[in-house]
Amino acid sequence: MNRFNQLNFFHSESFLKEAARISAEKQENRDLFSEIFSTKDPGLVISIADQFYSVFRKTFGDKEEYFAAAQSLKGSQIGSVIRQIRNNKIADPKEAKLEEITKSYPQLKDPQYSDNIKALKESEVNPSHYNWIFKMLFNEEADPIEEIIKAVYFYQRNQSELERPLESFELLSELRSYFDEKLASNKEYYYSKIEKHALDPKYTDYIYQSDNFVTVLSGTTQSSQYWARGTTWCTGYLEGNQFANYSSKNIYLYYVVTKQDSELFKKSNPMRKISIGYVKAGGKPQLLTKENATVNADNHNLSLNQIQEYLGSEADSIISAIYADLNGREDTKFNEIIAETTPEELERQLAEINDDSQIASILLQFTQNNVARADTKRVAAKNLVEKSPRDFFDYGLHKLPEYAEFGIPTAKNWAEKSPYDFFRYGLGTLPEYAEFKIPAAKNLAEKNPFVFFDYGLHELSAYKAFRTLAVKNLAEKSPSDFFSRGFNRLPEYEEFRAIAIKNLAEKSPSYFFSRGFNRLPEYEEFRAIAAKSLAEKSPYNFFKLKVYQKYEEFGAAAAKSLAEEGPYNFFKLKVYQKYEEFGAAAAKSLAEEDPYNFFHHGLHKLSEYEEFGAAAAKNLAEKSPYNFFKLKVYQKYEESTKAATENLYDVNVFFEHKLHTYAEYKKLGISLIPSLPYRNFFELRLHKDPDFIRAGINKAELLLENAPQVFFDRYHLHTIPVYAELIGPKNDYVKNIFENDIEKFFQEEFYKIPAFQSVAKKAIIEILNRDVIEFLRLDNDVIRYFVNLSLPKVRYLLYNNPKDFFENTYIYAGDKYTIPEYYELAREYAENLKNKKSLFKNMNIDEILNNLNNISNDPYSELEFIKKNINNIAKEELYKYYKTLSNKDEDPPNGYTLYDAMEYMSEFAEALAENRNPVFFDLGLNKEYPELVHHFEEPVGSRIDNMGYFEPDEEGYETFPSAIQTPKDSKLQSLEAWLRTNGFRREAKELSTLFC
Repeated sequence: MNRFNQLNFFHSESFLKEAARISAEKQENRDLFSEIFSTKDPGLVISIADQFYSVFRKTFGDKEEYFAAAQSLKGSQIGSVIRQIRNNKIADPKEAKLEEITKSYPQLKDPQYSDNIKALKESEVNPSHYNWIFKMLFNEEADPIEEIIKAVYFYQRNQSELERPLESFELLSELRSYFDEKLASNKEYYYSKIEKHALDPKYTDYIYQSDNFVTVLSGTTQSSQYWARGTTWCTGYLEGNQFANYSSKNIYLYYVVTKQDSELFKKSNPMRKISIGYVKAGGKPQLLTKENATVNADNHNLSLNQIQEYLGSEADSIISAIYADLNGREDTKFNEIIAETTPEELERQLAEINDDSQIASILLQFTQNNVARADTKRVAAKNLVEKSPRDFFDYGLHKLPEYAEFGIPTAKNWAEKSPYDFFRYGLGTLPEYAEFKIPAAKNLAEKNPFVFFDYGLHELSAYKAFRTLAVKNLAEKSPSDFFSRGFNRLPEYEEFRAIAIKNLAEKSPSYFFSRGFNRLPEYEEFRAIAAKSLAEKSPYNFFKLKVYQKYEEFGAAAAKSLAEEGPYNFFKLKVYQKYEEFGAAAAKSLAEEDPYNFFHHGLHKLSEYEEFGAAAAKNLAEKSPYNFFKLKVYQKYEESTKAATENLYDVNVFFEHKLHTYAEYKKLGISLIPSLPYRNFFELRLHKDPDFIRAGINKAELLLENAPQVFFDRYHLHTIPVYAELIGPKNDYVKNIFENDIEKFFQEEFYKIPAFQSVAKKAIIEILNRDVIEFLRLDNDVIRYFVNLSLPKVRYLLYNNPKDFFENTYIYAGDKYTIPEYYELAREYAENLKNKKSLFKNMNIDEILNNLNNISNDPYSELEFIKKNINNIAKEELYKYYKTLSNKDEDPPNGYTLYDAMEYMSEFAEALAENRNPVFFDLGLNKEYPELVHHFEEPVGSRIDNMGYFEPDEEGYETFPSAIQTPKDSKLQSLEAWLRTNGFRREAKELSTLFC
């Protein structure tokens, strides 16, 4: 509907329908209050019901929510309801809905979302849409809550012209495109009309141009719409465009557009258009990266690195050009144009546009901007009241003295044709429109007396002359309001009481009975008239209010009408139990026209109506396949299941009801996968079902291409092998994680992606070379994955710093955290320790490991002391040999070397060598008795990998020196290996020089 023609809206068919709807809703409200509060004064209840409705109806999103809140008054005293009305307080359904949604989105409890929740509460959005709003807030586009609310409110206002339900849109940008499709005349035509304007350097600044790119700064909404076409940016929308909102707040939006004739241009590439947003803080430009200002064509936030990578060799030139332009500006291009536009230029600009809503949008940019010229703002205000008078008054321009005169023609028109609007905007209180208030009040009293009283005009002395006229019209046109306002009790209006009650009995019989007028003796003559009228006009209320119990003569006709016209209510009110003769026809009608309620009322379970079940199932499968599955009709009528599946508007239903888990529907489920939106495939967790994993490969590929963050962070598809294979080595998302968040790279198992295993291996090697303990502190799964790579370094740590080894590894056999390879290293170490130290002679290996793994932090503990003093332990062994071989019980003198005191040196050396005691080398006996060294010889292969000396290989990993890669029978090599293994690194290094 053209907004310019809305002046006549309240005389239109749509207004009359809306008025009828509100009237019926108010009547239902009155019925409800009459049931809740039984009182001798029905007029009082009616009055309270109407006041409750007027105060609180607008609080609720829809009728059901309002009546649910009203139902909660059961058990309350009527006085408490009056207090609620006076205090304007009632249980808020918005709070209840938000509490319910918080269970699905626990992150809403985080204080950072408090502003979002506040904005939602303060909006006029229907609470039934809250789920969809938060779905948009937390999806990959992550639009600001304000934009989502505006879009939903716009949807609510235009719902009669929009066929698709709001919940069918997966993205806000998809909803916006739908608005453009349904509510704008023709996008391409519109773009062709604004092309000349958008290309004009007066309205668009060209910041940079090359064969590949053009970078612009738009100065008007039309320019922004043109350059942002084909994107999902809110600054490109035809309806609800936000460019002026951004620009008026000093946000600079630079558009970098890839030219279509460039080799870089790909329509499917979201980087084809880039918006780069800046603000100036303290005169210095700051890049906006998290405010949906720096984004690609799909409205996904971008970092400067991502932009530079795409722009390639031209990146520096483009960014420099933008900074040069920024530094030379004191205000946005938009504000500059607004400030410079003359009235004549504005008129010319408006003449080029033939869409009133677009014109209104432009005019508001001037009237609401402080930098605009005063004379231009006047022209804008004058045009606005002509093109879109509601916007003129909605924005309060009529209250400003400099614009008030422009509203006079509209005020005069409204006083005559739409007095409701005249008083709605308070025009009767402004001196500029005072001459119209009397005729407006008279017209309102005649045409809409209910509003006359609702606005309280009857209490103002200027309009008291029309009070009697309004009461008379109320008695004739709306007798229920005559009684609800208590005019029947006022003696000055007694003359209208008879006509009001007669009209009530004839026109509003439901009100007559629900308000108890049938019980008042003074209205006895109208009871039968009202009963007959009710049976004819509203058979539903005839039975609901149980009028049939007293006026049975009208019952059969009412039952027949209800069975024919409202079979749903025929069964809902259980009328079929008294009037069985109409039941079969009603059931058949319900099965054909309303199969949902046929099953909802369980008629298929009643033997007398069972014959209609198959037909009802067939109709439900065709008309409402969603409810076919929701009501589980498929369980009894399997023959209709295939038809229901084929007719599904939303194949999600098939999977939401877990039908794919039934063996008989498994193949059917697989056949439906191609028509299932790729995001829904994963949202329904079908990728967790082994039978559907491969069916989702194409969808995983689409998700990886369009929403990589969702692919990796939300669904973790990279952990599923068949989907991990889709990820190439140049994947930007994984590369970014690897380069900027290596901790996340390992925590989220990106290292298992085949294409990134080589870089992961190099990263692990760097960690091992830097600090093996850093590696051991990684997640246990990471250590298991790279354990073979780590063994040489970990072995070196064990033999050189066993304390760090045991404090940073788990070695218990059977423990779920045990890494078997490290446990074997520890066993080997414990075996060596047992062979070397008598203190451990009587312990088994597990006892030694257990003790070592539980070393106390007490520096004086026995085991801690032993670990730090291995050489002292060796010397204790030497004392024992000394005493044994020299037959002396006393210890050697202090400072007296054991070597010099030996009387039986050769026997002692031989005993040490035969027992392979490392003290042999500690005392240098290998130099005096080289012939005994052969006792320590062993094959190279058994000890060579225990050495602690490494050198880098071609991959950067440290390995064993090539000098030791000598034949296995080399005695020197074996000796050198033994020395290194047992901690004699200096001696081993000297020995290695002999065969390097």
